[in-house]
Amino acid sequence: MRDKRCSGCGYVSPTRSLDIRAWDCPNCKTHHARGSNAALNLLAVGLYRVSLSSDRKT
Repeated sequence: MRDKRCSGCGYVSPTRSLDIRAWDCPNCKTHHARGSNAALNLLAVGLYRVSLSSDRKT
């Protein structure tokens, strides 16, 4: 699902076939390359989880 969520606004797009490599978010109009968008979403999740674990240690 990381490649279906807009890394700009969080909009989740409908499922599309794997041969579609780029798409435009209908909500914020951002153009996404599928792999780059997925990487940005994974980074956001990782940073969120790190922030949660560092909050518990203090």
